[in-house]
Amino acid sequence: MPSFDADPTPFAEVDTAAEVDADGWRRRPPPPPPRHRPAPRAPADAEHHTTLSVSALSAGGSMLSLSGEGRVAPGLGATLTGGLGAGETFAWDVGAGLDGYVIGDFDRGISIGGLVGAADLGLGVGSGLTFTPRIGAKYTFAVPFTVQAHAGVAIQDTQVATVVAPSFRVGVGLSF
Repeated sequence: MPSFDADPTPFAEVDTAAEVDADGWRRRPPPPPPRHRPAPRAPADAEHHTTLSVSALSAGGSMLSLSGEGRVAPGLGATLTGGLGAGETFAWDVGAGLDGYVIGDFDRGISIGGLVGAADLGLGVGSGLTFTPRIGAKYTFAVPFTVQAHAGVAIQDTQVATVVAPSFRVGVGLSF
């Protein structure tokens, strides 16, 4: 039986110049094409669909406000709100709005949106239709406790004047 060590056959010569570089070294074959990897899974949809919150801190005076927000689409929430309080005079507001979550999602995110409603801001100019563009932030903890804040500008058209006032609310609540 012949030994492989004693095999007199010379090593095979490289036939093509394409496999040898300018210095005569044999090039390594190109790496195989990348394997198809499935796209990373998107995070699970937000666990909560509804947030109910209470706010006692607001701009322009003390106002107790209740709001409910429901998730109507990924990244979009619809809000109903109402509040009673005191400014220079008795104040109240009711409204509905939409918030689009531009960063994050319904549970933890930054939103841009607006409210349309009726209000008496307690400034002594009467009640009227109010539009409030706003930006907000919401954080829902592992337990369904939620903290949220919204800031914007309330624009109200009354019989006496058009009022532009700051709008700021910080609320705590539950998400489920």
